Amino acid sequence: MKDITLTASLDGAKLIARNQEATIVRRVQFKLQRSFDLEQAEWLDAEPLRGKLQRGELDAFEIPIDAYHAKASFHGLAGNATAQVDGVKAAAKMSSGDEPKPLLTLTFEAFPDAALLTWLAASVKEHVEVELLALQGDLLEDAADRFRAAVGGLKASGMTAAIGVGGEKQVEIEGTGKAEKKPAKKRKGRR
Repeated sequence: MKDITLTASLDGAKLIARNQEATIVRRVQFKLQRSFDLEQAEWLDAEPLRGKLQRGELDAFEIPIDAYHAKASFHGLAGNATAQVDGVKAAAKMSSGDEPKPLLTLTFEAFPDAALLTWLAASVKEHVEVELLALQGDLLEDAADRFRAAVGGLKASGMTAAIGVGGEKQVEIEGTGKAEKKPAKKRKGRR
């Protein structure tokens, strides 16, 4: 899951408290609902499930998105707010009525602060625009940059290292390991 911008109805928000390692952690959990278009299906990597939902092969489905962390920007009639959010779940179902269409409900959590709580309270049941910028990509890119810098520094030393997985040699990086010792020459002579 990457970055996405969407318009949705803010269906509700609630404060929750969890007991984690002898401390109480308070979070605000909120739900965004919208029509389940192909763009969101691609974002969730759930195109086949959306198709089955439309064909009537599924009544509903739920996908955990708890590995998704993003910087969120919220825009609506009540103003703007920002927060770092953690995904909880994405639930899809068909709407009722004469012309049913797929609906998507996204549930997120964030640490409550006064600005976010005020914005959520003023925006409940309103349509809002939400921009989600995934934080994982930044973390992975930062780790890759550090790795490249470390390898670049070690290459100058002229050493070689091999990286193995499961006992099999996978990658050899020149200039990144201990210098190999040359075997001593055997000399003939007296003992």
